[in-house]
Amino acid sequence: LNKAYFAKATATAVVFFNTGCIACKTEMDILEAAKKQFGEKLQTVAVSVDMMGEKAVAGYQKMHNFSVTYVLDPDFQIAPQFEFDSTPAFMMVDKAGKIVSKKKGYNPNVDRDTVIAMIKDRLK
Repeated sequence: LNKAYFAKATATAVVFFNTGCIACKTEMDILEAAKKQFGEKLQTVAVSVDMMGEKAVAGYQKMHNFSVTYVLDPDFQIAPQFEFDSTPAFMMVDKAGKIVSKKKGYNPNVDRDTVIAMIKDRLK
């Protein structure tokens, strides 16, 4: 993920996850909902730090009916570039590649509606 990648859309929502993380499933559900709600206005990508590889991540995507684009980062090289050291993690990036919001870890007080409202605000 680099500035050229982020320049493709007004905003990009990114989730760092692994397939064994229960809280990550919630974040992925939110990302999937955002993709469906905002369509072409919002670029979405999930970064898998799962060491199980492509087969496990593809199976996870299929099992949960996720259509979000994902990239593999089994060596945990991408996440630290954005100052993340655990999953789940979420960030919004603007067209210039600037992180405009981020959250680390699971927070039960940040629900789907809160994240969707935040994304909607960034797309104005």
